[in-house]
Amino acid sequence: MREDTWAALDAQFSKFPMMKAEPVPPEEFDGAVVGLPFSVPADYRQFVLRYGGALVGPYPIFGLRQADAMGSEEASFLDITQRFRDDGWQGVDEWLVVSMDHAGNPIGISADGRIWCSDHESGEVVPVALTFERYLRSKCLGLNDP
Repeated sequence: MREDTWAALDAQFSKFPMMKAEPVPPEEFDGAVVGLPFSVPADYRQFVLRYGGALVGPYPIFGLRQADAMGSEEASFLDITQRFRDDGWQGVDEWLVVSMDHAGNPIGISADGRIWCSDHESGEVVPVALTFERYLRSKCLGLNDP
């Protein structure tokens, strides 16, 4: 990820440390994703290794740890993904759920690294961002890129 993305995240978490969890060792993350149908994008992996999981701006980012400020239902991305799949949400069979919007719609990463939202009102899967980092920057941190 870009240095200014890390700087924006670190600035938020230095003001509000309860918004992030604890780092995850690389071997724990790599063991958790064994058997997934596609490789997890590097930007998401780096985020989870560094923060574990977090609330970034107004949105939860699910990892392998739960930040103190996250709700009790906001567990690991593996558990969240399975919950949305079990509930039959459109599109989630094809991606990992890594976040959720204010309406409770899952936001996930597809095999090509793109970020999608399964909108329960429209019943459609809608594009959100081209990468996880762009999702963090535009939706979570409110950074406007040139």
